[in-house]
Amino acid sequence: LHPEQHVHRPPQLRTYTFVLRSELRAPDGVLKRVLTVNGLFPGPTIELRSGDTLRVSVRNELEEGTALHWHGLRFADGTVSQDGTPGLTQCPIPPNGTYTYEFRTSPDQAGTYWYHSHGGAQRADGLWGGLVIHPPAPAAALQAEGGKPQRVHDEPRSRWDSELLLLIGDWFHREGGTMFAWYWNKGSGGNEPVPDNALLNGQQTFDCARSVRRITCTPTAPARPEYTLDPAKTYKLRLVNTGSLAQTFLSVDEHELVVVEADGTDVEPVVARELAIAPGQRYAVILRYLQPQEGQTFWLRHRLDQSCFKYPNFALDPQPKAVIRYSVPRSRLQEPTTERWNVTEADEFDARLLQPLDPAARALPETTMDPLLLYVTTVKFPQNGHLPWGYVNRTSWRPNEREPLLAQLPPADAWLDPATGRPAPDSWGPHEYVVQTSRNETVVVDLIINNLEDGLHPFHLHGHHFWPLHVGKSARYGWGSYNWEYPPTLPTTAPAMRDTMVIPLRSHAVFRVKFDTPGMWLFHCHVLVHLKSGMAMTFDVM
Repeated sequence: LHPEQHVHRPPQLRTYTFVLRSELRAPDGVLKRVLTVNGLFPGPTIELRSGDTLRVSVRNELEEGTALHWHGLRFADGTVSQDGTPGLTQCPIPPNGTYTYEFRTSPDQAGTYWYHSHGGAQRADGLWGGLVIHPPAPAAALQAEGGKPQRVHDEPRSRWDSELLLLIGDWFHREGGTMFAWYWNKGSGGNEPVPDNALLNGQQTFDCARSVRRITCTPTAPARPEYTLDPAKTYKLRLVNTGSLAQTFLSVDEHELVVVEADGTDVEPVVARELAIAPGQRYAVILRYLQPQEGQTFWLRHRLDQSCFKYPNFALDPQPKAVIRYSVPRSRLQEPTTERWNVTEADEFDARLLQPLDPAARALPETTMDPLLLYVTTVKFPQNGHLPWGYVNRTSWRPNEREPLLAQLPPADAWLDPATGRPAPDSWGPHEYVVQTSRNETVVVDLIINNLEDGLHPFHLHGHHFWPLHVGKSARYGWGSYNWEYPPTLPTTAPAMRDTMVIPLRSHAVFRVKFDTPGMWLFHCHVLVHLKSGMAMTFDVM
């Protein structure tokens, strides 16, 4: 990354042209139709500074419609149409069609983000890329050495010299549509398809002999991901889980990870040996090693959370690795021989404990309305052909791609909720659950989300961040739903804001949201098959 090109300049218009194509590629040595941006997989990295205006002209040369979502970004009033959600904020960009996204980023927003397709199962085929917003460099928060930014945090352990972006996620050798068709069949039993590999910046090795299905392998084995670091420098790693299903645990042998950002929020530095990253989540960490020496090599591990898998895939190596080298070309050294950290229960990273770095961000607003109770699950009803439909409060979301919800008025026959005087959430249609907020008011509400399943759900809110006030542990017995007789004790100061947070299996969570940006915003599980099968709803902020 190149923060030095952005932190010292004023806000400006940044223009990109994206051409989307389907191309035969072999990121791990197995041939597959991969969706590329300008011939690249992953797509080009977008670097901005806070307050820049982003203009991206997209030409869709795929055989199906698509849209690009700017994951984690907030939008100014009146620009919700640029959020990139087919059936909600826009119609899909048709094959051979073009569309230009243009919006101004918030002067107050900086951090690690990404863009990805929100159409069909295209995210599983690689239609994504990194997006980083660098904060402007005030004199009091910058130490210059060679013209490069050195720190944002005050603690010496949080300083860095260079930045790397790591896009990490599970990978399927079947195309996304084929993968979802397998899931969307009563024969799957509602078991999510297990990936075949996990890629790091679009690359990884794979043992073709282990595959249990017919695949086509390239004659030359792919190279393992490698990163050569300067032992005299300190590195900031920006981490994004681009995967479709699995949580990833990232670690670097003998190195500590100083967590300094979560989903775009600067946090009080926390030291971790291994970091759990769910699909859609992002972190920034300072890579810390006491005395790196030229010639040293270490494993960077990005193992997959096997609790997400309900059946075995014997071709999958659940503990893929990359190589960290200090200033020595690959040709001069063998692979590392370092051992993985022994992470005890006491050492486990707990995202629930992250605190905002800015003291002013620790003020927690009071709620202005009663909590909203949500139940999320997957059910195979006979009337649905025993297919695994995802639900939020008994409604399974299906986007109306010909007439986006943003362009619709509430149904004329919608019945009004007597408590609010607004259309009831389930009166918009059989496949649309829409909660409206008060007109011309900033609403603060607690979302109580109950996960009634034997699998975790990383929920993502478009256009806003939220305070994760409480995330329960998985229940040993029963469903672990919110208990009104024995409610959890909520904090009185604000934790670090997030836009994607895991709700564990058979558990519940309380997210406090300040809905202050008008528009229609999707709230959904970021596991791809759960979203595509209907586990989503909409907030209509008026």
